[in-house]
Amino acid sequence: MVANLRIETQILDDQEWAFEHYAELTMKYSNQWVAIYNQQVVASGPNLRQVEAQAASKTGQAEEKIAVIFVEAGDQIF
Repeated sequence: MVANLRIETQILDDQEWAFEHYAELTMKYSNQWVAIYNQQVVASGPNLRQVEAQAASKTGQAEEKIAVIFVEAGDQIF
């Protein structure tokens, strides 16, 4: 149970870091999925599944232990 709490805290910390640095991420990763682990971008790209797999491979962690966000450029029309 303690390990799960640590994992959830890690993901929340990484998500918070991502949103604090969102402007910087937008400049480099616009309209891409971005995987963050230990407050670092470990993978990015337009395909969510590929980004998750690449991040898991690079970090040695399960996909569900890595924070992934979509960095929107703000120019999308819905």
